[in-house]
Amino acid sequence: MLDLRSLPIDPDRVQARIDQLGEIGVHPNGGLFRTLYDDGWVEAMALLRRWMEEAGLSVRFDAVGNLWGRAEGTGRNPDYANAVVPGSHVDTVRQGGKYDGALGVHMAIAAVQALLEGVGRPKRPLEVLVTCEEEGSRFACSFWGARAIVGRVGADEPDRIADPDGITIGAAMRERGFDPARIGEAERRDLAAFVEAHIEQGAILEREGYPL
Repeated sequence: MLDLRSLPIDPDRVQARIDQLGEIGVHPNGGLFRTLYDDGWVEAMALLRRWMEEAGLSVRFDAVGNLWGRAEGTGRNPDYANAVVPGSHVDTVRQGGKYDGALGVHMAIAAVQALLEGVGRPKRPLEVLVTCEEEGSRFACSFWGARAIVGRVGADEPDRIADPDGITIGAAMRERGFDPARIGEAERRDLAAFVEAHIEQGAILEREGYPL
């Protein structure tokens, strides 16, 4: 049986990546503010793409801007065709923290890289996922990327939903090279499971006496 404690995860590298990503989108009053399709989001996604590629993953953006890093599976049985997907998001609320959402992405990249380096390719495909506009911080359309994956984006949303400056989400997509007419191409029907590690963001665990 595989001893997971033997896998080559470098905690210093993970922390360095957390800190580096946490320097993108700094809010002047503290914390972070990275919103969908803004300059900080573009910079953050480019950095994550590089780290995924360094981990040995095949990387792509889908039609709305979700970032996928795939390790192909070796299993020939159709039962192994659908992918297991760890991940989270890196868009933030106003003055959000560097661990909110992003920690789940860092953990996913580190875990998949460790598996590939320490064990080899899995039978079932693994895909690290960075969803976009999870928080709804720029546009009032929470889970934009996740809804696109499950085919739940309304046809009128790109032209109907606008940010506080009046920029529609469709216009913002076009500015970053995404075509609103192709949103349907983001839908996936070949996923077995989604796994998200996430921090507890309030003081509930401490107040209730749970060990940290």
